[in-house]
Amino acid sequence: LAIEKDNWVLVINDDNFKQTVSESPSGILMEFYTPMCDHCKKFEPTYAKAAAELEKKGLSIGKIDASKNKNLAKRFGVSSYPTLMWMKPKDGSKQKYSGPRTVDAIVEFVSRQSLPSF
Repeated sequence: LAIEKDNWVLVINDDNFKQTVSESPSGILMEFYTPMCDHCKKFEPTYAKAAAELEKKGLSIGKIDASKNKNLAKRFGVSSYPTLMWMKPKDGSKQKYSGPRTVDAIVEFVSRQSLPSF
């Protein structure tokens, strides 16, 4: 199943969520957003630039429209937007990303999380 991309960001929904997370060897950063949210609109170009940088390293990040995928937002306890969450395929764990919302910080975080753990 090919996953649509929007400005290098994987477009995640109820149908492709499980596959996307399970195919991400060490995990994937997901942004929960809503199209009406002004903070989300402001953050979108930053997230897209980070996605473009990460793609050069063979890494991906995703976004979930919480207004269309209410079950996913509810399942992960998302109540404010945008919410960034690191999701791990092996144990199904999640970790809220609370670092700086800059291109460099996101690229560094995802790159570090994607390193193999020994």
